[in-house]
Amino acid sequence: HTHTHTYTQTHNRYEKHSVTLVLQREARRTLDAMRLKNVRRTAHVAWSDATQERIMLAAATDAQQVDSSFSTAASLELFGVDTAQTGQDMAVLGCVQAPSRFHSLVWQPRSATHTEGVLVGGLEAGQIGVWSADAILKGAAEEQARLSLTNHHSGPVRSVDLNVQQPNLLASGSNNSELFIWDLNNPARHLTPGQNPNPPDNVNCVAWNRQVQHILASTSANGRSVVWDLRANKAIITFESRGMSCKSIAWHPEVATSLVTASEDDHNPVIQLWDLHRANSPVRELRGHSKGVLGLDWCSRDASMLLSCGKDNRVICWDPTAESPDREIVSELPAASDWVFEVKWCPRDPELVATASFDEHVSIVNLTGGEETPAPDAAFKDPFATLEHKQSDRSHAPKWFKRPVGASFGFGGKIAFFAPSSRQAKVGQLGPSEGEGLSLRAGQLEQALTAGDTETLFGYCSQKIDSAVDSSEPPTCPTVWSFIQASLEKEPRPAFLKLLGLDSDAIESQAKVVTGMHQMAGFEHRDVASLAQRLSGRAGLDARPAGVGELPSVEQLFEGGALNKALQADPAGADGMVCRALLVGNLEAAAELALHAGQMADAFVLAIAAGTEVLARVRNAYFEKQQSNVSRLLLAVSSRNWEPIVQTTDLAQWKEVLGMLLTYAYATELDGLCRQLGARLEAAGQTDNAVLCYVCAGLVEGVVDKSAELGVSMPECVEQAAVLRRSVELQQIAPVLSHSYTAKVFAYVSTVADEGNTALASQLLRSTLSEGEGKDLESRLEFARADGPAIPRFESVVPDGPQPAADAVGGSASASSFSPAEAQQASYQDNPPSPQSSPYMQSRPGLQRQASVPATPHIHSTVSRGRVLFSKSNIDPDRYLLVALFFFFFF
Repeated sequence: HTHTHTYTQTHNRYEKHSVTLVLQREARRTLDAMRLKNVRRTAHVAWSDATQERIMLAAATDAQQVDSSFSTAASLELFGVDTAQTGQDMAVLGCVQAPSRFHSLVWQPRSATHTEGVLVGGLEAGQIGVWSADAILKGAAEEQARLSLTNHHSGPVRSVDLNVQQPNLLASGSNNSELFIWDLNNPARHLTPGQNPNPPDNVNCVAWNRQVQHILASTSANGRSVVWDLRANKAIITFESRGMSCKSIAWHPEVATSLVTASEDDHNPVIQLWDLHRANSPVRELRGHSKGVLGLDWCSRDASMLLSCGKDNRVICWDPTAESPDREIVSELPAASDWVFEVKWCPRDPELVATASFDEHVSIVNLTGGEETPAPDAAFKDPFATLEHKQSDRSHAPKWFKRPVGASFGFGGKIAFFAPSSRQAKVGQLGPSEGEGLSLRAGQLEQALTAGDTETLFGYCSQKIDSAVDSSEPPTCPTVWSFIQASLEKEPRPAFLKLLGLDSDAIESQAKVVTGMHQMAGFEHRDVASLAQRLSGRAGLDARPAGVGELPSVEQLFEGGALNKALQADPAGADGMVCRALLVGNLEAAAELALHAGQMADAFVLAIAAGTEVLARVRNAYFEKQQSNVSRLLLAVSSRNWEPIVQTTDLAQWKEVLGMLLTYAYATELDGLCRQLGARLEAAGQTDNAVLCYVCAGLVEGVVDKSAELGVSMPECVEQAAVLRRSVELQQIAPVLSHSYTAKVFAYVSTVADEGNTALASQLLRSTLSEGEGKDLESRLEFARADGPAIPRFESVVPDGPQPAADAVGGSASASSFSPAEAQQASYQDNPPSPQSSPYMQSRPGLQRQASVPATPHIHSTVSRGRVLFSKSNIDPDRYLLVALFFFFFF
């Protein structure tokens, strides 16, 4: 029995030891999940200043430990912190040796002399060392990098701190209550803040007040804390934490009369919050550590977040302002495997925290990261349940997450905005901006489309051609507007041909000069059907056109015996057979014989008299034998087989091909043929020429899509498409409108409405779209205009309330008024930019008087389409948010 009992005890001890090792490994694994960067050092740390371009971390060898080799070497290293790079390693940017190891380290902000700042360390041998970060980064030796080394303390310098308002002032604390004040510009001398208190003790920590530059605090191992006034050169307040050894002290970042102290006593590991108005006892105690607290750091960006670390291997983030004790711990990092003796916030990025522990780890942790550890199932007792650590309190948002100021524009010129001066959000209405911005262009377009006559639209196109030359639009815009203007002509095809360089008047003048026929009849454009009939048959050839001379007389035919020779021709010869067939009236045989003999001119004269069928055979035979350029063109025009011509002709002659289509193709053929030619031009990278093809065919969707690809702005694109659409309608043709056209019209109209011109936007919507299209948008515009009479505008607005901007969905919220005088009296903190200083706001003429919306957790009034639908008096407050979301998404 005794043997069994001894075995059981031994087994239990072994099992507990194994569980402890596993717990430590699991704690390290969880910490690794939150850790961004890590370096194996036991060192004190200091962050680079928030104003520096890159984030760096300094690490100085800690004086409170030795490694397995018992080395006493000391170093000061600079690491680059790049959270964008994967992996936990940090690049060493520079390193120097130090005369002894460190008890504390601080980084002075950058200056004109030292662009990367200065590092100050309290050393184990009673020295204070000052190093240039610029020299360390450049790889200088220790003698060149070190600016000064003073030795006035009688013991190790346990703490150093730099004055926030005057960074050249340094405070240091050591044994025997030694507390010195140094000017880093002249480090040879030092001052004392006053008479040392009795009995003397070791000064564990010193801290400058963050609001008042001549106030300093120190704390000692005997639990006594002293507040010093350097102007009076004396201690003004002394308070004690009875029965405790205070290791750290930290001032409130915003309240000058509030500070915290931390006890390193394992029997009473408490953090005490003191109010110097009544320093007889702490106003609050934070209890969470199971062993002594070794370090504190109060976040300068959020006073409700305080970090502590201790001998229980933990790092806890506290909220000293929490209303109840169960809300004091905001978050907690998983426990390390040894004491965590230092923790510091990153000034540049407050989400980053640097920790240093005696397990040879300097880590950079993201306080908002980490993995949730699942709770153990009730049916199975998890032996590792103690690994669970408190995650971030999701209801506690750090202040750096909150926007200091913001605005959100809503439909119809609504704007919601906020600022940090009070907890209210404002909803306003942009005044009409006639005469500037998009509204000016939209008004001109609306007038042209509403008039609807060709003359007004023609003048609008002329205005766009002139303005497009000097605008920032692509250089193709004037040409496109010229073609759109040509589409408004009564006969658009000759106008298109003239723009393509195929001017019929110029061609006729050239023909007169070449042929000498100055009495040539003027060119009269014939329709496509007439031209086709003339090229394919004998229409109109029986009648003698006006201006054509008489046939030769009989006397002229008998001159020289020409007629006799024809009648005497050999009957077996070609001329004889043609003559004999002609004599008997067989015109068809005569034409065929002349064609067979190669007498093309005679064959055409005979075929004209013989009939359409004979003429067609003679024409086909002519094209088979002739290979000249003119004959090829005649064949192409007369055959009317356009697709091979469009698909195979060299694109260098695209204008000639388009001109041929405009001259001879039927209207039912033109759309498809222009699409094919445009597609070929697009594939060849000539999108600008393809757009002209689409304009000639009245293809609105092609103009919209391809103009956008050419970099044409949305307003210009909509204006071109809208005028082309009206031109097509004037030709009694229903235009085909694509989704892209409708979408761009919606964007155009919405922009006009956002400038406050909802009436103009409604008119444009009706002018640019067909009946029945855009009903939802038109309905929104009508409700946006139903807000009542116009409110006087004012130029300067200073909004209130540190709340996220709410979207102004459909109308103005009705609540208490917000006058311009009240707006001008409001002020910003830290001088953030005002709305009128924004380039976007400068383009706006002003805001109308604001309607105040209380920024409370519940919505007091839900606004949709300009009407208050629900209020606090007629709906359960718990349903406000649900109702608001419903109307936001569905209306």
